[in-house]
This record gives sequence, C-alpha cells and structure tokens, in this order.
Amino acid sequence: MTVKPQNLVYFIGNLGRDPELRYLPSGTPLAKFSIAVNERRPDPNNEGKYITDTIWPDLAAYGKLADRVVKVLKKGAKIAVVAKYSKRPYETQAGEKRTYHEFIVDSFEILKWADDKGDGAGDDGQGEEDEDEFPF
Repeated sequence: MTVKPQNLVYFIGNLGRDPELRYLPSGTPLAKFSIAVNERRPDPNNEGKYITDTIWPDLAAYGKLADRVVKVLKKGAKIAVVAKYSKRPYETQAGEKRTYHEFIVDSFEILKWADDKGDGAGDDGQGEEDEDEFPF
C-alpha cells in the first residue's frame, strides 16, 4: 500500500484587509490576502492569566477561486481556510537569499460576514454556479 503525503493546514481567522487581485503573465487570476489567527495559551508567569499570540499567514488563491475570494471576502470577515503550505526561494536587492512562505487556498468558508450580515451559516467559497468546475 502506498501512502500519499498530505500537505494541508486549516486556519480560522479574520481578514485584516480586503484581498488584492493580480494576474499572472498567463492571465490567471491570483488573490493575495492574510488573516489574523489567534492562539491563546496559559501565561507561565501569571497563573490563571492567558497570553494571546497572533500570526498572519500569507494566503493565495488562483483561478476561479481567486475571483470568488475577491468578490465575497472583505476586511473583518471571519473565515475558515483549508490550504497547502508552499515555499519558494528569492533573492533580495542586496543579494541575500531568502525563502518566502505562503499557503495556497484549496477552499474557504465564511463563518461571519464583515458587516455582520447573515446567520453565520457561511459561504462555501465556491459559489453556487459552476460547482462542477472546482476540483475540490
């Protein structure tokens, strides 16, 4: 039996700004955005108190999913995201080699609209039209 590796992460957080839409040289849409993901943990120096750490993972969506992200996600929305971890090397203007880390979005669901509309049931991030065209 062959086990296929899985590279999936799951985040829940709030958008810090509206997604930005760009286009690759091929014409493929690319939506870039990040969300605030909070982690609450006990304060080792103050019993009964907690510390909240916030991370801001960089997220990217491609193709029709990118169009959907830009259309429905707005600053302040609380979303759940399923994504794949990705990294790529780059070189700074000073010639330093670095690595850029990001997460490629497979799907998302709106847990709370930015303007508090809706019942919290969410949007599946895929829309109702053309559902068969999404590979996930």
